Amino acid sequence: MDRGGLPCWVLLCAVCLVQARPRFYGLAPMKPRSLTVNISGLPECMEDSACAYVQLNLAGINSEQLCRCSDGLSCPLDWDPLDGRTVSHGNDQYKYCGRAPRLARCLRDQVVYSTAVKLSLLTGIKLENTARLHCSCPPTHIFYRNQTSHQQYDNGVTAIDVSTLCKRPPTCEPVEEDACMAISESFVTGTVFVKRDCACPAGMRCPTDLDLAADRVELAKGTYYLMNCLPERA
Repeated sequence: MDRGGLPCWVLLCAVCLVQARPRFYGLAPMKPRSLTVNISGLPECMEDSACAYVQLNLAGINSEQLCRCSDGLSCPLDWDPLDGRTVSHGNDQYKYCGRAPRLARCLRDQVVYSTAVKLSLLTGIKLENTARLHCSCPPTHIFYRNQTSHQQYDNGVTAIDVSTLCKRPPTCEPVEEDACMAISESFVTGTVFVKRDCACPAGMRCPTDLDLAADRVELAKGTYYLMNCLPERA
């Protein structure tokens, strides 16, 4: 993965963590953790947008509410693929205020997921947080970043739009120090989210121990770690 594209992803992590520390796999209790926010402070969900994101990883069940449902509806934050309000992609679940959309299988190089975030840098409040799924991506594939746009307005509002494609994970290039995985961790809630970027070549593995991180970036209320492929243990 080209690290030159990471700053926009870091900014998105920062936006998330500002609203919000275990070591990683196997050392944290397996219990649900969520980014606790004041629901009234969230932007109202736009049409067809997911209201929350839930991920199951070896650090537990982690969830983040993205927007506020209207008409008195609540956004489900539980790990439940059968609640009728979930679109699943492997260990990731996208939750909806009402019934989840029925999506056709993704075509080759089709945009599977798009997000639109507007943040006031003056108040730190999200004005919009829209996340739309456009097709069903097989669990063997990843959401691969396609395009990112970043715009700053005179009124202090920053807009970030990201689209991702449904693709098989490319093979990591250890010589180029490709990050096989990125892990974001909140200091406040202990939530941990994992983003797979490429598949390690034969004879190598993608570590999950944060002490083995190739790089780390400290943010205001959290950290994100870049994990590089390492030789398999003997």
